[in-house]
Amino acid sequence: MKIVSIAFHFFLAGVFFLVMRYGADLAFRQSIVLAVLLMAIVWGLNLIAGEPTSNFIPYYVFIEFNWQRILLDFKLLKNQDEWGRLSSQVKDIPAQERSILRDNLFLYFLQSNPSQDQRLIFYRNTFVSEIDLWEDIAAVKLPREDDHSLGESSPSIFVKQHFGGYAIGLQVPEWWWKLAKSSCPTPCYEETTNHLTGQVELTLAVIPPTEFLGYWQRGDWSRRSLKEAEFIRKRRDAELSKYGWQDATRKRDAELGISWPRRIQHLYVTIHHEAI
Repeated sequence: MKIVSIAFHFFLAGVFFLVMRYGADLAFRQSIVLAVLLMAIVWGLNLIAGEPTSNFIPYYVFIEFNWQRILLDFKLLKNQDEWGRLSSQVKDIPAQERSILRDNLFLYFLQSNPSQDQRLIFYRNTFVSEIDLWEDIAAVKLPREDDHSLGESSPSIFVKQHFGGYAIGLQVPEWWWKLAKSSCPTPCYEETTNHLTGQVELTLAVIPPTEFLGYWQRGDWSRRSLKEAEFIRKRRDAELSKYGWQDATRKRDAELGISWPRRIQHLYVTIHHEAI
């Protein structure tokens, strides 16, 4: 088992080197250092945790936003012409510069031990222990027409933990939401989070916790009955339907022997995820 564990950690380091070198376009030396650091951290957490009572499978999540629908539905852009101009601007942003409108979000869930409240998640060249992510949509400006002294602000997109799952939404100025609310769709949740700065969180989609249950293999998963696996699948599908998601996973290509990443689709966002 120790040989298998060592091999797994070196394999994980190799995967991370490739992601950093060719996915994030980091320098060769930086990619090696990050990969070795990752392996050391995961190894250390495993030593602290001891023998796990459950088998966790590392996985990635790609969050792809339907920006056109979000920005137009919530009146952050006035019309299709503004969307066309914004799309052209985003295409001109240099590849080395971060743009949430182009790059969306990649998350790597590398370690999880709920019994000891330990998690290791990789996001934008940073290791975090929980999902509480915020990014400004810098290309979109909201000028306050009644008081130019306040200047203009940009909305933000957020992904954060929500009752075991994840909430995805917009943070906008309270004054702007009061003006636009009557002509916008009703969000899943609406919450004024900061009365001093006047910010409102609008949750657009909720990912239920059952969606990622397959990456946890409690006990000996290989002996789990087909009946129990079917129960888990039905529970997951029911939760997806409840929150407005559809399973959009491509069917397995039997001829080529290719299985595609799982994909679930919402009006405002598409989630892709798969074991690493």
